[in-house]
Amino acid sequence: MIGMRGRLQKEGEVIHIICDRIVDHDAMLRSIAQGEVSIAPGRGDGARNGGGPDSRDAPLRIRSHDFH
Repeated sequence: MIGMRGRLQKEGEVIHIICDRIVDHDAMLRSIAQGEVSIAPGRGDGARNGGGPDSRDAPLRIRSHDFH
């Protein structure tokens, strides 16, 4: 993982990133991977961790209208 410091230039739809400094964060990333972090599964983890009912899966109720 790298970090960059610099400027962002934009004119119209063209964007330029001018990097003045690049920092290597690989050691920090490795230290995070070695630590014990417990994270509760989120909604996107349902396939791997079972998940629970999702309110978005409820049937869509549409009232019919008589336009005649």
